[in-house]
Amino acid sequence: MPIFEIRKESVVPDRRRFLFRAGYKGSAFSLSAQIREYVGNTHLRALGVIDPFLFYETSDTRELISLGFLPASFFETSRVTVFVSTLGLRMDEEIQRDFADGKTLEPVLLDAWASEALEAINDRFDTSVREGRSGTRRFSPGYGDVDIRKNREALAFLSSQAGFALGDRVRVIPSTGILIPRKTTIAMIGWFS
Repeated sequence: MPIFEIRKESVVPDRRRFLFRAGYKGSAFSLSAQIREYVGNTHLRALGVIDPFLFYETSDTRELISLGFLPASFFETSRVTVFVSTLGLRMDEEIQRDFADGKTLEPVLLDAWASEALEAINDRFDTSVREGRSGTRRFSPGYGDVDIRKNREALAFLSSQAGFALGDRVRVIPSTGILIPRKTTIAMIGWFS
């Protein structure tokens, strides 16, 4: 069963990208002591609530074309690795709780941290599977020529390969293609050899 192991203490988003995503455009050195403390606390808090998970499957391109979630640029590849990654539902709940409590800075920082943490996980996986192989750029439904609602077909494919219920961790809103938890991605990489 192809699960990419992720130790949650190893999930460390790039600090500069995390702050930029949160809306900060200056240098880390110009942060006040109070904001630096918020940033540090955000990291510790986030590590306490994330449940990182990544499942993947590599199949022949011809088998996947009929499922409708591959971009046309992948049709010339021989195989495709499709994966789903998530930080888990508790992250969504923490962000929503902060907003419901009338906080603004904390949930914005937490949301930005989570977005960059998920991207860091995806980058680490990408680097791992790409080693010694020639492939396409990583692609997700919702970009290019693949409608975001195709997340449903991609998740159904992954679920059929998993041997366990991926729906316990991730689901798709069928009418929109939006993934739940919010900090979840479905992506793929095409391989030329």
